Amino acid sequence: MKKVIFSIALLCLFIPSVWGKNDFYIDPSKISITSKGDSLINTLDKAYKIEIDGFVNTETVDEKAKEYTKKIIRILLNGKNLTESLQNERYISSDNGFDTLSSLAFINMFLQDMNKFNIKYNYVKLIRTVEFSEGVMTFTYFPNVNLNGEKEDFILVLYLKRSGDSYKVFFPWYTKGKDLEDYFNSLGDKEDNGEVLGESFKKISLGDNIDDKVSNDLLTSIYKNNKEENVSISALYDANINTYGSGFFLDKGLVVTSWSLLMDTLNNSNYIYVNDGSKNTYNIEGIVAADTEYDVVVLKLDKEVGSPVSFSSTKLSTGDPVFVIDSKNNEGLMIRNGENITNYNGKYKNLLAINSSDVGSALYNSSGEVVGFNTNNSINADVSIANSTEFLIKLQNTLKQEEFKNIKSISFTDFKDRYYYKYKEERRINDIPKKIWDKWKKIGNLEKNISLELLKANYVDGIVSLRYKNEASKSLDAFYFTANYENQLIEQGYKRTYENEVKRVYTKNSSNIIVKEYLDYLTIIMMEN
Repeated sequence: MKKVIFSIALLCLFIPSVWGKNDFYIDPSKISITSKGDSLINTLDKAYKIEIDGFVNTETVDEKAKEYTKKIIRILLNGKNLTESLQNERYISSDNGFDTLSSLAFINMFLQDMNKFNIKYNYVKLIRTVEFSEGVMTFTYFPNVNLNGEKEDFILVLYLKRSGDSYKVFFPWYTKGKDLEDYFNSLGDKEDNGEVLGESFKKISLGDNIDDKVSNDLLTSIYKNNKEENVSISALYDANINTYGSGFFLDKGLVVTSWSLLMDTLNNSNYIYVNDGSKNTYNIEGIVAADTEYDVVVLKLDKEVGSPVSFSSTKLSTGDPVFVIDSKNNEGLMIRNGENITNYNGKYKNLLAINSSDVGSALYNSSGEVVGFNTNNSINADVSIANSTEFLIKLQNTLKQEEFKNIKSISFTDFKDRYYYKYKEERRINDIPKKIWDKWKKIGNLEKNISLELLKANYVDGIVSLRYKNEASKSLDAFYFTANYENQLIEQGYKRTYENEVKRVYTKNSSNIIVKEYLDYLTIIMMEN
């Protein structure tokens, strides 16, 4: 079974030479390396176009919370007066009441655990933030930490509450790589034994109600009422399963899943099929609708089968329970739960650990209605991101008006033939003249700060295009490998001017640098207007 989350990989950008001329102004935030996928989507029937006005596929960083997190890291890892120093940073409510006592208890429990570890680390690779109504959560990733002599990934999570114009620690916790691996393995074992109820990975309360919100009766009810709405999607390469994910029925014979999951199958497989909740197998007739920004695709099966989901008309709030029904080992279906943190511009962020088989799965509320679908744009092991389904409701209504046999689609084979082939061996090509390369590679100290294999380097009309092989682990995205490079850019005076889950833009005077991930590649574009 694949470990944790798989990342979106990267493609190379073809840049027309006219873009390099001074007569034109380049807006790097508008450049899309997914243009080949978008052009394919434009060949689909326009009647099924997915309108996503109001959906914003960007992430913001709370810089003040990020800097405060660095302060807490220094306290935790210098080993001096740890208890006293961290307690000085605890949250104290205005009435010095329940929240103050809770914070004291949470920090004491955390310190008892931390004292068990002799932590040695080389560097912090990633700090990300999630804002919500109660405060901010920060997630700090330490790769290959030495914990009592053993190497593993370590993620520090801080639940911060606002205190004046700054933050204080309300609830700290951590996740170890082996803990998460054991969690998913246990779910797989339960599935093998025919069990359908799984537990949540982290169980805390973000709302006012600290009682358990989810009973086994509720889990059982949601599972039984919605089991037949869900499917697992498997992809084969030379008769061996190498990719699988999840999906759900938008209408009879029509399945929704993640566009990034489809791209992974196009890139790595030569055949995909669908299993429903009763283990019936169906072939995929073709692709009906898709949107790269929204990360969604609608597949047409070869038979008019399945039970369509019911979408919710209300949005989730902080602390609301969320549920996912999926298959860990591709053998059956299981339900488990988590908790919603925040909803922003059509995206839900949840305390719901997901792995590769969860991508594309439906996200349910406590009424058994679908509120989102899980994507691979996860922050880390503890937090997952689901896109809201409000933009699918209109498409569902449109498709219900047509007879199944009349719904147009493009076959999977045709899509694959037009799209992309993954070659087993790729030649390394760098046709940039040495004098020019020596100049450009100093930006961000490329050769030192990016350890990925450089497959192709081009220079046309003042634009450098670099394509690297994406070797991101399954637990984090490809930006793991660009953190040092991006930090170097900032030190050299570049400013991040645009960001979403798969693309970042840095600007300095008239120079722009784009860092983009898609499919099996990470691409860096450097240009001057």
